[in-house]
Amino acid sequence: DWINELLKLPGRQRIVSMQDKSMVLHAFTVSISQYDNKLWILNFSDITDSMAEKLQLKHQVIHDPLTNAYNRAYFNETISSILESHRNENKQTNIIFFDIDHFKQVNDTYGHKVGDSILVGIVNLVTKNIREKDYLIRWGGEEFIIITSSESPKDSYKQAEYIRSIIEEHDFEDVKKLTCSFGLAAHQYGEDINNTIKNADDKLYEAKSSGRNKVAE
Repeated sequence: DWINELLKLPGRQRIVSMQDKSMVLHAFTVSISQYDNKLWILNFSDITDSMAEKLQLKHQVIHDPLTNAYNRAYFNETISSILESHRNENKQTNIIFFDIDHFKQVNDTYGHKVGDSILVGIVNLVTKNIREKDYLIRWGGEEFIIITSSESPKDSYKQAEYIRSIIEEHDFEDVKKLTCSFGLAAHQYGEDINNTIKNADDKLYEAKSSGRNKVAE
């Protein structure tokens, strides 16, 4: 049966994985020739190394090199499928836009090396405190967005408030205490997602203007 399934695919997509005696997975391309009505000749070519290299290059393209968060390239490539997935689940897509308060002051006081470590620390901390089905993206500089789904916008507010408090209570190396400000926006069906992000960014500006370390919706 699996041979018939492979035959349905174009030649370049006929790839299988198999374990060796040490239970290590290897990837193989499969070429298939029919010898007679009951006999097939299969040739397996090991492409493990080239597949690993391809996956590594793919990882580099869609991840921020400093923090390892997703980047805008990942956003552009996947946002349509993310929106469609949320819609199929009857969930609302929400954008949580946040940045680090007084980050320029951190760089000016402690240097860019410490600033970089703060960015990495923020990403690690937030990643541990969001769901597997949420997406953390470094939007630029000290700005980040989280793409999340929920039954209602109130759930998104609770999530943002939780992350805000986690960051506020965390002890960062060198700087010790930091805060972030958050803006929220709910995506409406048929709306350009970039408009949703702009709305979230506007709410972030409100949070900044009203004293920082807040969530605005």
